[in-house]
Amino acid sequence: MVNSLAMSVSSRMKQYGAFRAIGLSNRQLIKMIIAEASTYAITGSLCGGIVGLMVNKFLYARLVTFHWGEQWNIPFVEITIIVAIVLLSVILAVRGPVERIHHMSIVDTISTQ
Repeated sequence: MVNSLAMSVSSRMKQYGAFRAIGLSNRQLIKMIIAEASTYAITGSLCGGIVGLMVNKFLYARLVTFHWGEQWNIPFVEITIIVAIVLLSVILAVRGPVERIHHMSIVDTISTQ
């Protein structure tokens, strides 16, 4: 996610410069980047969570329940840990591009290749 966001911000650097040139504040630009990172995190968590739970239940039934009879339960603690890691990665993913854009002038941002 960190790499995806960094590449996305790098590829749209001229657009961000144009937005700043027409009056977009740094705060509004940061909100745009946070919204993009949050979209990645929410979509990935939902899709990964659904598919992951289905695969986990299937494998658990085949490997554990079949041999020892122990029933599968939703792993709430593990899901909570994964969501916390995703939130931390969103914070880390946003931090680098925001600092880079914040320190660039509008002219440098527009003329960046």
